[in-house]
Amino acid sequence: MKQIITQHGWGLNKYFWDDYKVDFLNKNWHWQDNERGYFFKK
Repeated sequence: MKQIITQHGWGLNKYFWDDYKVDFLNKNWHWQDNERGYFFKK
């Protein structure tokens, strides 16, 4: 299994990874977001 676990830093939010997520999911990789809470928006 190929897997990506994302972790963003201070100046970014989880939406930074959206384009990458689409590409990797299309290649059947397992994707996991790790939301640290900085600048979190629903």
